[in-house]
This record gives sequence, C-alpha cells and structure tokens, in this order.
Amino acid sequence: MLLKYGMDEELGTIVYYDQDRAEFTPFKPYSEDIAVKVDTKVKQLVETAYHKAIKIIEQYKDAMDHMATYLLEKEYITKEEFEAMMANNGQLPEEFIVAKAKATVATMKSRTRTKKTHTDTTPSI
Repeated sequence: MLLKYGMDEELGTIVYYDQDRAEFTPFKPYSEDIAVKVDTKVKQLVETAYHKAIKIIEQYKDAMDHMATYLLEKEYITKEEFEAMMANNGQLPEEFIVAKAKATVATMKSRTRTKKTHTDTTPSI
C-alpha cells in the first residue's frame, strides 16, 4: 500500500513501486533512507492493526465465548443468528429462538403432509 499507491503522510504521495520489475527482487527504485522509512511505517501499521484486533477481541470476548459454545453444539451458525447474537452479547434473543422453533415445527408439519400425500397415491399391488 505504501509503495504501490503512495498513501502515507510522511512518505508523501510518491509511488515507489516499479511495475516493470517483480515485487520481490533485490532492486529498489528508492534510497536506503526511504527503505528504512517504509519498513518503519509498515511495522507501525502492523502493530496498530494488531492492537486494534486485540481490543476488538477483548471487547467481544463474552459474545465469542457464547458463540463458540453454540457452534460446538449446533456445528453451524446462520448470518441471522450471528447478527442476533452480536447484538445481544452472544446470546440468541428469546424471540429469535421462538421464531426459529415455530419455523422448524412448520417445516416438520409440511414434510409430514408431503409424506402422507405420497403414500396415499401409491398404487397397491
């Protein structure tokens, strides 16, 4: 990002990337001083992202623990379940559980009706 797009206040909007050469060649179209600045900036960006990730993990640790338990039990999670759990500290809201149970019962009833319909139309021999 720093070399290819020149997106840094300190290094400026200069592109230090040579498109005609492979990315990992020993050739650098910039000075050693710039290379040190780039390395320092990359290290700073990685450390900032790392600390941000740690904060997010700590902030949502309880929710992630609840979801991990849920996943161990159910083996999968839908987008809707994930969103509901994230909005409710990792717990599925009661109304979500009730709605899901009603949908499951409706599906089971539908399957039962379908089986009866198929068995009723089977010719006897």
